[in-house]
Amino acid sequence: MTIKHQLLTLIFGLFIAVQTTHAEPSQTLQFEVAPYKNSDVFCENDQRINPGANDFELLDYHLMSSEVGERLVLATIKNTSSGLRILKKDYVVAILGDCSRMFPAELERKFQGKQTLTVQLDFGVLKYPVLKVLME
Repeated sequence: MTIKHQLLTLIFGLFIAVQTTHAEPSQTLQFEVAPYKNSDVFCENDQRINPGANDFELLDYHLMSSEVGERLVLATIKNTSSGLRILKKDYVVAILGDCSRMFPAELERKFQGKQTLTVQLDFGVLKYPVLKVLME
């Protein structure tokens, strides 16, 4: 094997190594820490975005995100009423890392009286992480 051939093999090997180490961001969701889950976050609410009054109770939630910025919440919610209720998007608000607030994407889920369900709330692709989830 000549030096020229060895050099070409080395350059080709380095090119392949660089190509395989430069992977696209993962779309796989990972659980992340909810930094203000059990405490207050003192962000201003200039736009007055608050969860609407409802008969639901947020029992627990877990934040999920991907490397491409998808933000989802796995929330366990209870219908505190004895009758049928519909969970709507304006009953839930997320506080984001830039202190802005937003509602999840389209959401309409029926809950029987006193029923508890775990549901996925989709907040889309965002630059900032979810800090806390609010429900009235």
